[in-house]
Amino acid sequence: MTPVPSPSPPARGRRALLNAGALTGSNLWRIAVSFLLQILVARRLGLEALGHYTLLMAVLNIGQVLSEIGLPLLLVRDLARRPDLRRARLRQALLAQGGAALIAAAGLVALTSLLPAGSPLRPALWWIAASWPPYAALSACETLFQAAERMELVLGVEATINLFTVLASIGVLWQQGTVVHLAAVVALAQVVSVVPAGWLVMRARLLAAPQVQPTTGALELARQALPFFGLALADVLLQRLDIVLVGLVGGATAAGLYSAAYNLVRVGIKIIQSVWRALYPTLSRLSAQAPARYRQWIGLSLRYGLLVCVGAAAVGTALAAPLLTLLYGADFPGSAPVLRILLWVMPLFFVESALITHFLVQQRPHAALRLTAAHVTAMALLLPPGVWLGGAVGAAWAALIAQTAGVLIGLLLRPKRRSTTRGDA
Repeated sequence: MTPVPSPSPPARGRRALLNAGALTGSNLWRIAVSFLLQILVARRLGLEALGHYTLLMAVLNIGQVLSEIGLPLLLVRDLARRPDLRRARLRQALLAQGGAALIAAAGLVALTSLLPAGSPLRPALWWIAASWPPYAALSACETLFQAAERMELVLGVEATINLFTVLASIGVLWQQGTVVHLAAVVALAQVVSVVPAGWLVMRARLLAAPQVQPTTGALELARQALPFFGLALADVLLQRLDIVLVGLVGGATAAGLYSAAYNLVRVGIKIIQSVWRALYPTLSRLSAQAPARYRQWIGLSLRYGLLVCVGAAAVGTALAAPLLTLLYGADFPGSAPVLRILLWVMPLFFVESALITHFLVQQRPHAALRLTAAHVTAMALLLPPGVWLGGAVGAAWAALIAQTAGVLIGLLLRPKRRSTTRGDA
């Protein structure tokens, strides 16, 4: 097969910047919608409802990762180098992720039987489960967008979904709706999203010839995806485990105070993730084609990214109290010290994300998995006693210490990397 010519360095640089901007814009729009809705829930339905809504969103994200079974991380890396496998891999991804979504949904519905019959979480979780199968199809399409380094297509789909979500949710809240109705909006939005995603796949000609049949079957692909699945699951646990544990150990009030602060920090976390996700396919190509240029990109990204993260944390620490009052009103004074602590998670998370991206590009997913697993374990061990001893503030300190542990483990793993031609996946 004739190799696909790679773009020139200036064109590659412009495309990488466009990808980073598009993916950052997509995440910012999603975060803005989520943040706006959480503010509206807090103001119209109260602190307890905010805790329930945040818990539902945590379950939503965990189920989405379960439905993806690690395939997006694997396929983005591989299809960035082999675009002729897109059609076959899309078919395999739709089947595998659709089946996983149905299994996850059935499991969640079964678990809801453990809740009290009158709990509003039971019907709300049913709607969350119903959203996972259509999300699996959306995820498969967006994997193609990312592998083709066409992040503007991700932006288009995500902008459409979130615009629909925010408008429908505002309407529900205006009509005195509950968290159950908001969960129904989430499910409907996932169904609607599949249509524009599929249309963009065809319009962008992402499946155009030449296309070949892979030598790797579905079972082998699933085996290769296992460390990526573990990494993706651990990543979403990192983003949501603290919310779940604070809610279970400290109750809805502690979860509301912690959520109010964490929702602000989450903006920075998502921006950091979007930057490294946008660079991921480009770095995968550069690692194989131009190792020196790959190292240059990693070094520059770390240098300037850390400067921005440290500066943002310092400014946020100084403005924590007035910022929370402006956004949430006067009911969240206890969130200010929580925010001042959690802001310093961002610079550490930036370094951890750089290490994970490096391990994945160098075909060392097990090293990335060990790093993230250590972070999750530290979070699970430190957060419950942190909540018992200090409530939401204790939880924030536990999250910061766990993040530090993750970075230290990653730095210890880095000198042990193997060559790019003899990876662990």
